[in-house]
Amino acid sequence: MLSRPNGFAGVVVATGHLTDTSTRTAPRFPEERVEAVRARLSEVFAGWGVDERWLLICGGARGGDLLAAQVARARGATVWVLLAHPAEHFVETSVAGGAAHWTTDFWNLLARTPSWSIETDQQTRRGDQVYGATNAWMLEVALTQAGSGAAHLVAVWDGEGARGEGGTAEMVRSAGGEGIATVVIDPMA
Repeated sequence: MLSRPNGFAGVVVATGHLTDTSTRTAPRFPEERVEAVRARLSEVFAGWGVDERWLLICGGARGGDLLAAQVARARGATVWVLLAHPAEHFVETSVAGGAAHWTTDFWNLLARTPSWSIETDQQTRRGDQVYGATNAWMLEVALTQAGSGAAHLVAVWDGEGARGEGGTAEMVRSAGGEGIATVVIDPMA
């Protein structure tokens, strides 16, 4: 994994809901809320002073992850993508299914930023375990890379409990346990 010789001024871990698919009955993060969430992410990052001295770590999923990565890159921050699955499989599980642009956005991000996958062909986890392991990995990397800088979590989340291991609720709880300052952006607010 890469690192910066003198560390980063701060590190942001981004997590959040996927945008809704056309078959979702109860809206959680509809596509029409994307620009409002992007604007709120910009406000939060400006408040923290995110710039070229900062690192953003995300999992690369459509919605909150990709939006945060785009906003951070626009501010000059370094972005690292820590994937739960190898990229081709990850697209199937966590990028495709929403608006068509998300898949293009994902591949464009991976072409411009370093990425790693926790899961390889030789190492697989059952069910949602891989997402829980990826959350833990992202927090570990963030705390290591923050050095003397601050670590933050931004969560695009409706505040509802987790439906499986490795969800946004679990990440918010884990970050709190590590003393990481957290800002929640409710996509429906």
